[in-house]
Amino acid sequence: MFGSFERSGVTAQIRHFKALGIWENSIGFTAPEAFSFGPDVERLVGLFNLTNERLRAFYAYADLKDIICAKKPSTPSLDISRELLGVFWLTYFGEQYCRFFGRDKVTTLSAASPGPGNGVTLRLAPSAAQTSDGLRQRLEGVLGAESFAGNGGVKARGQFAMTLAQLASELVR
Repeated sequence: MFGSFERSGVTAQIRHFKALGIWENSIGFTAPEAFSFGPDVERLVGLFNLTNERLRAFYAYADLKDIICAKKPSTPSLDISRELLGVFWLTYFGEQYCRFFGRDKVTTLSAASPGPGNGVTLRLAPSAAQTSDGLRQRLEGVLGAESFAGNGGVKARGQFAMTLAQLASELVR
């Protein structure tokens, strides 16, 4: 599902996977630079956290549209079973991805805080406009650069990111 709010310029994309008995989801937001100032920032953070809690996301992100759109997947369109799009101003890793990367590694990142569903939320700066590209890239490197778009060549499904079958098996544990 994709939504665009014309007055505010905020867009949202929700992917709901039901295959293989999985009820995990992915949600992505883009917001105009105006949301980088004042009370709108905290509203956006609140919306981000609420959707991750309600949709039980395995991976979610929010940042400025130009930053998100600048990421180049290794395949013609993003295949989340090969790689995740990136680490952004707000990034949520559900419990499955915390195990995949290593819970200690994720929770000790300077931007980490507990998130819903035993996941972790990264908030890299007070607002999207204050987030440096260098910090985004450094955190991708700490977690494993190959797991993110723009890093590396051809990637096999499940090699650097979790497949839907892997996500489903993680839910059974």
